[in-house]
Amino acid sequence: MSSISSHAKEKLIWVTDDKTLPNICTSNRIKTEKRLKENLFSSPVNLFLSTRLYFLHETRYNQGADLFASLLNESGELTSFEALFSAFPEFVLGVSKGRSFGSALDNQLRNVSDRNLILRAGVGRYEALTKMLFKKRLDFIIQFPTEFKREIDRYSEELEVSSLAIAGNDQYIQGHIACSQSDFGENVIAQANIILRKLYQQASFYHAHSRYLSSADLIIFNQLYQEVYGVKAPWRLTTHE
Repeated sequence: MSSISSHAKEKLIWVTDDKTLPNICTSNRIKTEKRLKENLFSSPVNLFLSTRLYFLHETRYNQGADLFASLLNESGELTSFEALFSAFPEFVLGVSKGRSFGSALDNQLRNVSDRNLILRAGVGRYEALTKMLFKKRLDFIIQFPTEFKREIDRYSEELEVSSLAIAGNDQYIQGHIACSQSDFGENVIAQANIILRKLYQQASFYHAHSRYLSSADLIIFNQLYQEVYGVKAPWRLTTHE
């Protein structure tokens, strides 16, 4: 945010939480109803994909046929784990023991039969589950896309992997700049939004997000980029950036 005026910079205090100070701005904050009562929020700065269901491409497609077509809603999300394992009772999902994925997914997972579920505990359990997927020792895992990208980059073999959003689970999370509700806060947010509208159209801004995603997630990310930022994903780097 180097273009914010020098006068604003002198008065601006960047902290995580301190309601006793008059002019406060914090970065990468999720907008909630409670925070909206106390803060002003900028346009979205960061866009994070939420947890998704990962599987090998061959698990879904058999000689060109989409085996999961009847299990998806109009938005292309998996309707439920119940539907998945009713249709394919032989499939197995790997999950890190004790990890919460939010109330919507946690409630679904409680109803998954033990025969369809592998719980992995201990240090390195996320890496272990991913390797089990790659080696076809299980059929699905639930991961954050950035975590999955890290693990697939470490793997020595070339793999074709797909992912799905799960109905009831937020597809993405937005991070914003949040400022105090004051004239000063309004000024900072207004200036930040001007800068952000320019950044959205720059390939460097796009790549700052997309470089943490695997090819399995780039298609949905590009769709969400346009939905959230209001411009098509400027994926092509240019010499002037």
